[in-house]
Amino acid sequence: MVHRQLRASESAESARFTIREKEFLRLACTDLTHRQVAEIMSPSKRTVDGYREALFHKLNVHSRVGLAKEAIRIQLIRV
Repeated sequence: MVHRQLRASESAESARFTIREKEFLRLACTDLTHRQVAEIMSPSKRTVDGYREALFHKLNVHSRVGLAKEAIRIQLIRV
């Protein structure tokens, strides 16, 4: 029962993020530069900057390292 509640909580946490935000998180947790991430995801760097800012706000972090650490902590990214 507790295991089922934990999984439901993880699913709810994951549902807070769009597919594109999750894709950005996956790429941001690599050694790619923001420019390289933008080239992979979108023709516009500003669009990717918007994903980053939205995720900073949603995860209450202020840096790319903080973003990666929090994404790992809430299991959006696996190490």
